[in-house]
Amino acid sequence: MRETYGGKGSKKKVNSQLRILQIFLRLMQKERLSLEELQEEYGKHPETLKKDIEYIRIAFDHVNKLKYDRLEKNYFIEEDADILTIGDSLVFLLMLYHSRVLNQDECQLLVSKLIKSYSPDQQIKLRQFFESYKFHYKPVQDYELLSKINTLFNAILNQNIVQFDYLKDGKTKTRKVIPYTVIFHDGMFYLAAHKSELENSKPVFWRLDKMSNVESLQERFRLEKHIDLGEYRMQSFNMFTGELMKVRIKMKSHLQEYLYRECVK
Repeated sequence: MRETYGGKGSKKKVNSQLRILQIFLRLMQKERLSLEELQEEYGKHPETLKKDIEYIRIAFDHVNKLKYDRLEKNYFIEEDADILTIGDSLVFLLMLYHSRVLNQDECQLLVSKLIKSYSPDQQIKLRQFFESYKFHYKPVQDYELLSKINTLFNAILNQNIVQFDYLKDGKTKTRKVIPYTVIFHDGMFYLAAHKSELENSKPVFWRLDKMSNVESLQERFRLEKHIDLGEYRMQSFNMFTGELMKVRIKMKSHLQEYLYRECVK
């Protein structure tokens, strides 16, 4: 059965299945839709549109809560507590812009992807809010980062050995390592890994901006013992490698407060 889509003088025809899908997608984009608005756009009787919405409710209500606002007289998808709200996204976008860790293209790519998950009205508000941030954004570096992180992420999950060229002291060497995790610290991303030929060694932190030609190899690895990377990072980051040691520091009493406030995390 073919039906006319009558939105704003349009003569485009859509069948009932496509109309239902269009309504559903708009609801999923967090639009609020009234029967009056849908009737104007599709040129259908309100009872027909009510049936469309009921089909959506029956088909998708196990994963999305379709609600009706009696005051505003519109339908909407109730936000799940496990789904990012616009406030949650504001936090992520503010951290992203202030960290300045991504180059211009990658930063705007992530911002665009996140904003597009919201309704058209919310997209406009988010773009207006971050317009000045976008204009004044000055990254601390220009290298591509997302592809490296994606390669390392998959290698870690699949337990594949990683190979890359690493720049140090003006010289580039090819490294082959067992990856553990990716860490963000003081505006830089690091790979926690140890050289594949050194078994049972402690992880070393490799800066991603000094890596090139990052490749996940077919060669697999197996972790023989558990390493608490969160604890190891807090205790050893940017320090000399080796066994952890406890030390006792003798100091004047007026320095003790500063030590606890600034040095003990």
